[in-house]
Parts: sequence; structure tokens; C-alpha cells
Amino acid sequence: MLAFTCTALGVPLFLVGRWLGRRSARLNKGLNNRLESEVALLSHGKAGRVRRHFKALAGWRIKLSDAESTAFGLMEVLVIVLFVVALWRVGNAEETPQAGDVFAIFSYLWRFVESLDQAPVLIQKLAKLRDLDRRLASVAA
Repeated sequence: MLAFTCTALGVPLFLVGRWLGRRSARLNKGLNNRLESEVALLSHGKAGRVRRHFKALAGWRIKLSDAESTAFGLMEVLVIVLFVVALWRVGNAEETPQAGDVFAIFSYLWRFVESLDQAPVLIQKLAKLRDLDRRLASVAA
């Protein structure tokens, strides 16, 4: 039952990851566009223009952080569902479960959850690398 629940959570987790990947791609593109113009701006820009540039950079980074936090929060809601199902399943077992069985179940679930916690960071880094790869390919061509 718990293995099925973990597998069933794959669909919403995939959708959250896909949303984050698309959002990160757009945000990284905007951030990298800003960063590419930075040298020229700092060389010839006036103080007000430089200040606006760095405020814009901060805004892009905040949006990236907000997207990652949103994805992480949605994933954690799904994790709560997983743990509620696990508690319900253990509590409604036909036979009284042994302490070692309960420990093993939650230990495995915790490992599963720990691996999910890395997903938002990895998705954002992948989006950033894809944008940088696209930029390097266009320069090389």
C-alpha cells in the first residue's frame, strides 16, 4: 500500500517539478540576460542606472528563490499526505505491528522524502545549465 502511495505521488511531484523547470528556465533567462549586460553597464553606467541594475538582479534572484520555495512547499504537502497514509495504514493493520516494523516503514519513508528534498535545487540548477549551454552554443555558432 505504501509503495503504491509513493508511486502515485510521482504524478503530482512530476507536475510540480515540470512547473518549476519551466519557471526556472524563464527566470534564469531573464537573470542571465541582465548579467550579460553588466560589464558594459558598470563601465559606462551612471550611479542611478547601476543601482537599478542591481535591484533588478536582486528581483530575479528573489523570484528564483520564491519559485524554489513554492515547489518545495508543494512537495512537502505531498509528503505530509504520504506520512498520514502511512500512519493510517499502520494504525489500521489487522495485526498489531511490531516496533521494528513501524521503525522500518518510517525509516524507508524518511529516506524517500530526503531524496525528494533535493529535487527543487536540482531542477533549478538544470534549468540554469540549459540556459548557459544555449548561450554558449549560440556564441560558438
